[in-house]
Amino acid sequence: MDDPVEAFREMYRATKIPPSYRGKLHLALTTTLTVGGALVALSQVHAPSLAQLLTVPVAFLVANVTEYLGHRYPMHRRFRGLEAVFHRHAATHHRFFVATHMLGRDDRDWHVTLFGPVLLLFFGLVGAGLAGLLFLAAGPTVGWLFVATALLYFVVYEWLHLSYHVAPDSPLHRLPGLAALSRHHRIHHDPRRMAKCNFNISFPLVDAVMGTGERE
Repeated sequence: MDDPVEAFREMYRATKIPPSYRGKLHLALTTTLTVGGALVALSQVHAPSLAQLLTVPVAFLVANVTEYLGHRYPMHRRFRGLEAVFHRHAATHHRFFVATHMLGRDDRDWHVTLFGPVLLLFFGLVGAGLAGLLFLAAGPTVGWLFVATALLYFVVYEWLHLSYHVAPDSPLHRLPGLAALSRHHRIHHDPRRMAKCNFNISFPLVDAVMGTGERE
């Protein structure tokens, strides 16, 4: 096959995606568990003070910084003990999707976009560690608000990232504001620029602060 991206895609589909895999089921399970977990966390919050409610925007910013740092460093640079994270993202996702080949074929291609066990474990441990510190330092209300916000941020991240790579006829392409975010992410998928710019996938706030947000 003359196109190396399509050749890699066919190899990945044939050898890496289990025959039983269904992307819609993967997304439904992720969404159900994440939103369900956030609702459970919110059910533990009772009459929070204004100061405690400030946990929500703070947690949002922490999640945005975590997304940026996790994407810029272990997902694009090799760190001892985190090689699987680098391989899953830089060596696989970025070979399957490049700037000229951003869209998948069907929901089986979601296997290479939605979080797998390796990345879930990595970011799950980071989030659990931060939540545990907040429970100890600021009490259960702040801890539960942090957990709920982090979980909802994660599910938005998954839906947005998926929307940049789904098949052309997907209704996800009609999400408001998606065109600008898709352009931001497509630039990141240029192999010459992927380790240098546009590391925020959902909300490019830290990219703007750090000067790593680039336009076409």
